[in-house]
Amino acid sequence: MIFEFNIWDTHKKPIQTEDGEVVWQTVEDDEDESPWKTFKFSLNYEQVKIDYFYETVIFQQDIPVRCTRVVLSDGTSVLAKLQHDTFGDKYKEFVKLVAHSS
Repeated sequence: MIFEFNIWDTHKKPIQTEDGEVVWQTVEDDEDESPWKTFKFSLNYEQVKIDYFYETVIFQQDIPVRCTRVVLSDGTSVLAKLQHDTFGDKYKEFVKLVAHSS
């Protein structure tokens, strides 16, 4: 089953430096000075599980924005756009749905 939610992430692209090293550079947007953009994240729950999640804060144009750090079983993590309580409620609903479909 797929669990989808919106995440915050920086839009980056690979560039090659003068000495041949490839580095990731944040893409600047003329309309929006913040590097944080919203993307849809699709988690294949059969392959990767959520280990845990906790509340955190990012700064969007110097304004604190509450969001949720989601740590995945593959060792990666993402920043869910939803606040901790709302994300937790949606995740609990999804887990119940998975349990009833088995």
